[in-house]
Amino acid sequence: MATKAQISRKVYGCVLSELSGGEKAAVTRKFNAQELTPAATPARRGSGSGTASVKFGRPGINGVKECLVNTGTSVKDALAQAGVSINASKEGILEKTTGKIIMFNDSVVDNTTYIIAPGVDSSN
Repeated sequence: MATKAQISRKVYGCVLSELSGGEKAAVTRKFNAQELTPAATPARRGSGSGTASVKFGRPGINGVKECLVNTGTSVKDALAQAGVSINASKEGILEKTTGKIIMFNDSVVDNTTYIIAPGVDSSN
């Protein structure tokens, strides 16, 4: 994307401050008509690029916390990275969609929401 000064030099062969009011307006119109191109397209999270997006939450308490971790990270390490504390003697982890009990040493699955629930034994 060209600046107003660059457009001024290209079209009129002089600096912007030397132009008349109408010429400055023409430069401004050309400047505004330029299409913006993003500097870089952000990568999709968890798109097979060695990362996994996971969410942790307790039902009815403070919503969920989302975390982006490396593929193969254990649930215990992902919890620590997300900043979620858990009392392992009283709480456990369930996969939201299936209700399956998840062990702390299991690897996280991309785009999965994990529920922290009381009375579930995930200590193994």
